[in-house]
Amino acid sequence: MASHRHPNAQQTRVLTRSTRALRKQECGISVSHIPVKKLSVALDETVAARVAQAANRAGVSVSAWLNHAAGNGLSIGAVLDAAREWETDHGELTADELAAADSPGQPI
Repeated sequence: MASHRHPNAQQTRVLTRSTRALRKQECGISVSHIPVKKLSVALDETVAARVAQAANRAGVSVSAWLNHAAGNGLSIGAVLDAAREWETDHGELTADELAAADSPGQPI
């Protein structure tokens, strides 16, 4: 039977850094030194707690996590705006077209 050794303090630090780096990659969050605009925001207490937990899980600051989330929201908004514009020009998407778009690998 293999014995399991507990990592020493140095190994733990390396593992923690590596895990955080992987989580940052998984989340698509990169921490770089770019000019930033500092803001003050107010969040519902429950939302603030969930954001802090999510940032901690991702191994990033709350600011980095919120920046990533805001970027995702803006991207989704741009897609919805483009869909609305397309529907204005071509008519509303049908139920069949929407179902086809939801099916992976199906031509639209």
